[in-house]
Amino acid sequence: MVMRRRCCVLLLALLLSPTAVWADLRVGVFGQDPPFSFIDENGELVGFDIDIAQALCAEARFQCRLVPKDWAALLPALEARELDVVVASVAITDERRERVLFTRPYYRSPVRFVARAGELDAVTPAALMGKHIGVWRGTTMDDYLSTHYAGHAEIIRYSTQPGALVDLVLGRLDAVLGEALSLERNFLSAEHGADFELVGAPIDDPAAFGHGNGIAVARHNQGLRELFDRAIANIHVNGVFERIKRRWLDDDDEASAAPVPAGP
Repeated sequence: MVMRRRCCVLLLALLLSPTAVWADLRVGVFGQDPPFSFIDENGELVGFDIDIAQALCAEARFQCRLVPKDWAALLPALEARELDVVVASVAITDERRERVLFTRPYYRSPVRFVARAGELDAVTPAALMGKHIGVWRGTTMDDYLSTHYAGHAEIIRYSTQPGALVDLVLGRLDAVLGEALSLERNFLSAEHGADFELVGAPIDDPAAFGHGNGIAVARHNQGLRELFDRAIANIHVNGVFERIKRRWLDDDDEASAAPVPAGP
């Protein structure tokens, strides 16, 4: 009841005083997934999702406090009302919609396999029979492999995507399934990723990967979801989203990372 009353007061205040800035919105972020969110050399939390969170808070006139958490703890913390929203490239899936509310998507993140150059001609359950595939535990990519590759390949799960890539370089894995934007920016363009390549086409499976990435909001807080939904639409229109995208994602990154048209 205390949390519900707090959120209602904030939303009512916004409606009565549209020029005011209100605190203190707790925004859950991950912080270990460059270029989306990570700690830079100065110890600052930065990245694409960090800038998106700050832009949306400014647009919705909230003073926000970023709260880094382990990936697996983000949605549980939202459900426990320890957080108000989560901005961490969370894929909008039907399963997650049973737990939390989502805004419209603010971008799409393609999923690809990466392997040592020339070693894999195809990525299908048959082609990867007996191979070792690394994946970030608890993600939609993990769910996809469990559905389509279990019983064919050995699936090795990691607490982060970079952890899987380390074992790929060391030869302990034959392939990693990951977010193409992160693979291109942080692995393939780096010296240790020079001998590797993306294999196969981007995987388009809405049943597994959802309907784009959105902002997660606790189920009791429909009003807050509507405020952030409107803020997402606004930053797409006023150019803020495009400036953030250009800062953190290369111009030649996957086209499907482009802004998602406004929707219900």
